[in-house]
Amino acid sequence: MFKKTNWNLTITWITASIIFLFIFITALIYKNGEEKSLFFLTAVFGASIGWGLGILATPFDVNEQRRLSEIAKIAYGFLTGYLISKIDTIFNNLISENLLAQEELWILVIVTITSLTTSLTTTYINRSYWLDKIYQQRMMQESPTIEEEPEKITEDY
Repeated sequence: MFKKTNWNLTITWITASIIFLFIFITALIYKNGEEKSLFFLTAVFGASIGWGLGILATPFDVNEQRRLSEIAKIAYGFLTGYLISKIDTIFNNLISENLLAQEELWILVIVTITSLTTSLTTTYINRSYWLDKIYQQRMMQESPTIEEEPEKITEDY
């Protein structure tokens, strides 16, 4: 029989497969499949972003946690700086070109967000449930706290 964690993984994979199958079928049906390459491109884009975010959210051990947190800080700084610098342009384009009324744009945004969240959730759940008990214990034992080892925190950086 399956263990409880195996059922969680199985349900996650079945759900993700159904969602991506729905995106695939929608791509074939929408406008008689004329836009299917665009659907697939946005689905792959969203899925790859979600996969990366899922990995960032679930490090296996302390060393990976440190590396991923540095990568996350750099990416967050870049993205927020870029988005803040472009926010005025984005709003002006939304208003002037009436992008809010474009059905195809919103469908592609929904496909991207759906792919992103599905991949993020699947990656997060898989990495969380497949974490070995040893890794979980090691993370708890090796992660220094400010009260216990303040010099270790500053030495590592």
